[in-house]
Formats: sequence, C-alpha cells, structure tokens
Amino acid sequence: MSYTIYLDQFHNIVWNIYFGGILTFSIYSFFKSKESPSISLQFKNVGVVLGLSLGFAILSKLLSHWLDVGHYYPRSTMETIAFAAAFLLWLSNMILEIWTLDPIRKYHKGLLPETTNPEDLEKRFLRHLWLHSIFLLTTQLSFGFI
Repeated sequence: MSYTIYLDQFHNIVWNIYFGGILTFSIYSFFKSKESPSISLQFKNVGVVLGLSLGFAILSKLLSHWLDVGHYYPRSTMETIAFAAAFLLWLSNMILEIWTLDPIRKYHKGLLPETTNPEDLEKRFLRHLWLHSIFLLTTQLSFGFI
C-alpha cells in the first residue's frame, strides 16, 4: 500500500491552511479600518497554526518525495527550481517571523526603547507580508503545491 497518496492529501490540506492564511491577512490589510487592531497583532494570534501548517507541509512533501523515489535529489531541472523556490519561501517566512514580527512582540512587551515607532514596525511587517504573499502566489501559480 502506498502512503504517498495520504501524504499528498495531508500536504494539500496543510499547505492550503498556510497559503490561505497568509493571503487572507495580506488582502485583509488593504480593507481593515483604522479602529481595528493591527494586522500584526491579529497575525500573532494565528502564527502557531500557520507555522505548524508550513512545517507539516514541508515534512509531508519531503517524506512523500522520499517514498516515491527513494532519495531527496531532484529528478529534473524544474524540480530543482521548485525545491529552490520552496527553500526561498521558507527563508522568507523566517524573515517575516523573526525580523518583522518579533520586534513588534518585543515592543508590546516593553523590551524596545521608548523611541521606537510602532507604526514603522507595522509598516515593515506589512511590506514583507505583501512581498511574501506575492512570492507565495507566484510560486503557487508556477509550480502548484510545493
């Protein structure tokens, strides 16, 4: 019995959770009112779900690839490009979490200087969220589910 079918289905589910969550926040940021809480604070509330879904998407895809071919080496140039794009998406997600969202967390805990401007932190977070969303969408349209 081949488990790759189940792994691929699981991958599709967790990838759609991650992909849909990121795109939803990105689109919502254009339509939210000034009175509603900042996108970064709302994003923090679902960050664990998005992080776990990305981790499970990566793990299930790697495991499925291993079970299909018995190694992790790409079989074609297009697969090599897709692996590189997946790696860059993972790096972009790390930048989103560590360099843009973490300073906002630190600011709200009072760990940053009083002179820190929270609007600048929010703008930096939104800018990378939009870039990450464009990269996700481009990758999705180019390669399907990575």
